[in-house]
Amino acid sequence: MQGQNEIRQSASLLTLAKMYMSNALAPESLGVLSLAAQERPDLWDSPEFNALYGVASALSYHNEDAFAALSIDELSTF
Repeated sequence: MQGQNEIRQSASLLTLAKMYMSNALAPESLGVLSLAAQERPDLWDSPEFNALYGVASALSYHNEDAFAALSIDELSTF
């Protein structure tokens, strides 16, 4: 049961990050994504998370972080 709550919490944080991104608040989105990654390090295995983190990093002028997040193999097919 607790695992399901963690998944729901992660999904909520990703939704919040998307909301910030859609309102041109990339640094805020990056903060939410960083918090989510601290709570659930396994999120780094998700292509969706890496894509969001990479875009938020790029728009926040964190170019090295953006390149690292967007360079994973799973995103190379897009």
